[in-house]
Amino acid sequence: MPITEGKVPFTKQNIDKTPTSHGIFILYDASSVIYIGSSNLIGGIRTHLQRHKRGDEGFCTMRTRYFMYEICPFPGERKQELLDEYQKKYRQLPRCNGMW
Repeated sequence: MPITEGKVPFTKQNIDKTPTSHGIFILYDASSVIYIGSSNLIGGIRTHLQRHKRGDEGFCTMRTRYFMYEICPFPGERKQELLDEYQKKYRQLPRCNGMW
């Protein structure tokens, strides 16, 4: 089941508007999904996106241009569901998920 919210530019201003709730997020380069992540950190989705924006999560997601997110009670399970759907469709993981 895909996320229903639309993609938004990966800017500090947009990240600062994201919730501090737990949930999942998807990062995109100019045209495709590069990472599917989850956050149950203190500060939730916003904190995790800020870490990616600063480069704290590695070089791969530094090319992010857009993102989407979804608040959910069990982010780890939801992330796995999205990764399974992606892998079934494309026969591989998103580029930055496949790196770890």
